[in-house]
Amino acid sequence: MQLQRTGADPERAAALFKKHHRHWLGSLARGAVKGSVVFRDGVVRAVAIAAWKPADVPLADAPELATLEALTLDGGTDLPLPELLSSAARFPSLKSLAARPWVLAGADVALLDRLERLQVIAPRLGDARPPFAALERAGLPALKVLHLAGSSWSEPSALARLPQLGRLSELVVETRHPERWLGLAVRVRLLEPS
Repeated sequence: MQLQRTGADPERAAALFKKHHRHWLGSLARGAVKGSVVFRDGVVRAVAIAAWKPADVPLADAPELATLEALTLDGGTDLPLPELLSSAARFPSLKSLAARPWVLAGADVALLDRLERLQVIAPRLGDARPPFAALERAGLPALKVLHLAGSSWSEPSALARLPQLGRLSELVVETRHPERWLGLAVRVRLLEPS
């Protein structure tokens, strides 16, 4: 931690990280996407989890969850990923979350209401669940940036009905049909079709 804070010996800090980072991540290490981990002040601050088997899912009582400021959570639909987000108390520092709608459906409203940045990853083919159900049940007072990731976002009507849309400072939509989304540009400060 001291080496990281002072920056006195970046080579040594890098060597220690390489040797010990999986231990420092605790149960987050099992599903952590290579290159996604960010440590600051000696603790993990950001990680992307891709859980495709039960062992990849972080433990709900993992102390490392408390220091996360940014989390990407994706994986198999047969795994308890929504339950991981079911308690805001597990994530007191979380400000940025990326997940598919079926994962967000299990999120504690108090957790969603603290987020400043939310990335909704496009539902998988055949997933008939409403993509914005979690957003509809939360007030999202702190939300500044909403990013709809994955080029399959084709219909803006469900998002357009959300009252929180007017409070956003940025809306990023990855779509093959940007012309359908341009009507929302007057409701937010920035719309970036991709």
